[in-house]
Amino acid sequence: MVPRQRGESHRPALLIARQEIDYVAQLHYRPEPVVVAIWVSKISGASFDISYEVRDSRDDDSPVFAAAESTQVVFDMETQRPQRISAEDKAYLERVSGDPVELKRRPVGHL
Repeated sequence: MVPRQRGESHRPALLIARQEIDYVAQLHYRPEPVVVAIWVSKISGASFDISYEVRDSRDDDSPVFAAAESTQVVFDMETQRPQRISAEDKAYLERVSGDPVELKRRPVGHL
């Protein structure tokens, strides 16, 4: 997670445990780029959530086309078990953290 220097080979493996996305507005094809804002919205012992917004521009009041959240788990491939987030990685994640993205949640039991 913490950006590594060239030549450093160890990075913890990350698995996507959950992904949720709300398509808020239609994004028509256009040659201009969109902005994807990404930040950490929750840190737990072995996992963290990342929130995303696909926006029209960097302006705070720009339209949002999509909002998403994913849970990533730090995973030890040898033992096949979750691995605690190191203190160094946790400090890095905290520096890029913010409030969770607002998503429309489905009611429990919805099929």
